[in-house]
Amino acid sequence: MKKTIIILTLLLISGCTYFIDCDGTDCYQTAISENDEKYCTKLDGSLRDACYLEISKVNSNIVLCEDIKDITTRNQCKYEIALKEDNVLICDNILEIKFKDKCYYEIYKEKDDFSKCSLITDTTFRSDCQYNVAINTEFMNCNNVLDQAEQNNCFFHYAFAEKNPRYCRMAFGDVISKMSCLNKVARMNEDQSICDEIVIQSINESCQNMFEDGQLKEIEFKLRDKDLAKYS
Repeated sequence: MKKTIIILTLLLISGCTYFIDCDGTDCYQTAISENDEKYCTKLDGSLRDACYLEISKVNSNIVLCEDIKDITTRNQCKYEIALKEDNVLICDNILEIKFKDKCYYEIYKEKDDFSKCSLITDTTFRSDCQYNVAINTEFMNCNNVLDQAEQNNCFFHYAFAEKNPRYCRMAFGDVISKMSCLNKVARMNEDQSICDEIVIQSINESCQNMFEDGQLKEIEFKLRDKDLAKYS
């Protein structure tokens, strides 16, 4: 009889240890402050999911993401942990294409492996990934950037970084940007002869007017290309 009483007492004490005395936002705040997911179980709906999301992120615990009921929030949970840990394998486990692509993009754009960008299905993310890898590796990778505008921006990046007009000439299709690139490089090199290549009259005149007796004038130069400001 005494043994039974002792066992029951221990069970009651044990049960009380895990008793959660809170509700609603109080449970959420306690879960976050104590970094303890057991308080999330007392919550419902989006607040419950938000609770698991925050605890999962803090602890980089992808297993806890699976306790999130809303699919989008669950994928967001995996996405944020993947970025925090710089772990592309976690991206592989994301079901929603939007988050999977963004996950691959955020990780691979900082890497030097151009081929990995091809895993991204969204064309905008894929091109931007290719652009970022190309400008961080070598100019030859610009040729493999699928989006034409991003490919041209890649060549312009190298033109301004190396002050070399040959990269301006590699741009395809966008004549105005190509001529503006030559205009900028002429100023950077203080070389009026580069202006002679500019076939658009207004830009040619602007380029020529920067010089006086072959010397660069001290004038204000308004930048128009999104990459120009980095190298002025």
